[in-house]
Amino acid sequence: MKNVELVTIRELPWINRGHVYRVHDLLTGLKYNIVGEHNNQRHADYVCATRLDTELKLKTANGNFNNNWAARPVILTIDNNDGRGARHFAASTHNAAHAPDMTRWRNPSEIGHSGHFCIWVLGGTTGGSEAYRRSMIEAVHEAYRLAGNMPQNADSANTVPPADEPPSLNTVKFNLNGIVSDIEGYIENGITWAKARQLLEGLGYCVGWDHIAGMVTVERNEGLLTTTEELDILHRIVWAESRGEDLQGQILVANVVLNRLNSPQFPDTIQEVVFQTNQFEPVRSGAFDRATPTEKQIQAVAYALSGRDYSQGALWFNGTHMRETSWAGQNRHHLFDHGGHSFYI
Repeated sequence: MKNVELVTIRELPWINRGHVYRVHDLLTGLKYNIVGEHNNQRHADYVCATRLDTELKLKTANGNFNNNWAARPVILTIDNNDGRGARHFAASTHNAAHAPDMTRWRNPSEIGHSGHFCIWVLGGTTGGSEAYRRSMIEAVHEAYRLAGNMPQNADSANTVPPADEPPSLNTVKFNLNGIVSDIEGYIENGITWAKARQLLEGLGYCVGWDHIAGMVTVERNEGLLTTTEELDILHRIVWAESRGEDLQGQILVANVVLNRLNSPQFPDTIQEVVFQTNQFEPVRSGAFDRATPTEKQIQAVAYALSGRDYSQGALWFNGTHMRETSWAGQNRHHLFDHGGHSFYI
């Protein structure tokens, strides 16, 4: 999505009380309408416009509005009839309905939920924790990048590319401790240039942006992975199982593998979990061996390793069309559906 603006709270044409606006959830692709409830110089509050909008938003929350404070990258569309037309802004929100006493513009019985939600842009603040504030700001940057405006190698507020950056990138092959990966980059005058974010994520690091310190952060979860071979296995199984899913759907597959790694019901290594007999269809069919992971799978695995978990503890998944006939569908508790997959525990 082009023409998405990255603005501070002071630059935003603010949400008016009682007016209807549009939210595009970038992790699921779902869109729903909202009604402004309250705004100040910290962030804005809103409720869903109709019962149908509540149902759509509930899908982005895996069916749960109870204390669901995880930050979500979204695009906020505003048209205040000021002659400028609709404008699109990188923003963040959550799925925790709270403070029902502040709801003014919609009857809870008519819209299907009580309480309100918050929406943020850059410069937002809160009376809550610093960790929550930071997560909401980071999700705004993520929204801008996912919308196609921010370079993949940085989550910085400075979105102007370097003056000497080439107009287009090719791919350069890197041998990452024995695993050959294609990294976006180019070779010029004997110097190899490559996207740092993609290279680091390919090595198992999670790259982010610390809005307070104004610097890129690079972290690795040493407790889960130790070799690039294990990373390659994760990239391949995510590609083979979910390459057609949205980012959240691909993170969910990685979540299930990591959940199994930490469960006494399953083996103790990534290799043994993925290659366990009759567990992952792509391993049996050979699709795993033919997998060609892209940056999207690398990103999904990096998010899962850094702690982003949408799985509610799920240990099994299969296609939604198999929900009634599969072993998991008949023997395990169904948690939720996302995209083309059903998840169980």
